[in-house]
Amino acid sequence: MIAGIVAGGRPVAASPPAGNDPYWSNVGLYMRFNGVDGATLFTDEKGSAITSNGSAAISASDGFGGACGNLTAGSYLSGGVIPAIGGMVQGSAWSVEVRAKVTWAGDRNAGLFSYSPLGGSDDFRFYLQRYASSTYIYIVEEGSATAWYGTYTHVDGQFMTFQASSDGTTVRVFVDGSEVSLSAFDYSSRSSYWTGLLVGTIGDMSDHLTTNSLDGHIDELRVTKGYARNTAPYTPAIVQFPNY
Repeated sequence: MIAGIVAGGRPVAASPPAGNDPYWSNVGLYMRFNGVDGATLFTDEKGSAITSNGSAAISASDGFGGACGNLTAGSYLSGGVIPAIGGMVQGSAWSVEVRAKVTWAGDRNAGLFSYSPLGGSDDFRFYLQRYASSTYIYIVEEGSATAWYGTYTHVDGQFMTFQASSDGTTVRVFVDGSEVSLSAFDYSSRSSYWTGLLVGTIGDMSDHLTTNSLDGHIDELRVTKGYARNTAPYTPAIVQFPNY
């Protein structure tokens, strides 16, 4: 099968990795961003419906499977309530992994992943920020009223792997496999939220199309519940994750 050709409504990877994922049953969302150039069909390997918003489309110019998601110019992806990825709060085990490419142009937020099945009280946000020439990575968990941030070294225009994980006791963040030192911070609850899934932005209804959009590219997104993928520095994958 030729990479990028859609068979049976599902994009086909160029060369799926050997072996399988022992925690595949724990995966609640996995997107590979494969497909033909310009396509607006985005597929979750676990079967959830994904909607393209704005100019979001497949770009067949980069990525592990020969393609990636182009989420520039304020575009983003959305989905409904997905029970399999709810409840990412302190005290539970989970992982969110995103491979993304961002080029900064001024100070702003760059949303990676947001999910809120109740539209507010359980909102989970994972995003990047540039401020005063420094780059930060944030996790906010409305459900447990906790939030963390850390600084990291960003490389413009290059795919980087971002992971947030919890083993049920400790929340960690990794950038390209290196652990980021985190600090807790106080935050203000937002007045309005998106209900459901957002990819490439975070869920503040008032500005998620502008100041919170990724304005970049995403190649892999995997959310695992009940298991922390990594609890120590690791070597990021150089091929797509297994989808079985």
